[in-house]
Amino acid sequence: MLDYYAKRAPEYERIYTKPERQGDLAWLKARVRDVTRGARVLDLACGTGFWTEAMTEARSIVGADYNDAVLRIARDKGIAGAAFVRADNDALPFAPGTFDVMTAGCWWSHVPLQHLRRHVEGVHRALGPGVRVLWFDNQYVFGSSTPIACNDEHGNTWQRRPLRDGSEHDVLKNFPDDPTLLQTVAGIAQDVLISRLQYYWTLEYFTNQ
Repeated sequence: MLDYYAKRAPEYERIYTKPERQGDLAWLKARVRDVTRGARVLDLACGTGFWTEAMTEARSIVGADYNDAVLRIARDKGIAGAAFVRADNDALPFAPGTFDVMTAGCWWSHVPLQHLRRHVEGVHRALGPGVRVLWFDNQYVFGSSTPIACNDEHGNTWQRRPLRDGSEHDVLKNFPDDPTLLQTVAGIAQDVLISRLQYYWTLEYFTNQ
């Protein structure tokens, strides 16, 4: 997937130009702005900084991603108060208590189901207690989403995605239901709230004290 997103980096934000998604995107940007207001923010899997740009009232922002190609684009945007760092989402190099809020846009769906709980627990350890968390990702919508190409033995779903250079890439992309979201954070999160839009979902909570 690293190679796919490196190649896709120059065209990544085209996905956000789909006319039918503009209402949902406006709602999500407003939610991101509200959740991050006045906070020290970790934007996990920040990509090209599309969502970082919505954090206009944050106190400070660290955007973390493993892909140098998308980080270059994010840095070139010159987002006020934002620093972008290369980091492994499974081994975040931050001390607990560094951040008040963590956001992660369109990352949850790329974590294999068999590793998801462990991944979220690791993120929580890096954050520390009492941190506000906002995950958001895509709903599967027939006719708008890229079709599912196959499933694996763990229940993960995969899409075959074309790029402008003519290459095709099999990309892990899961579409969790509410029970899966709730089960993943059971016992490690408080004040859990799930919202479903037409094209996106959100999962909000605080890490356990």
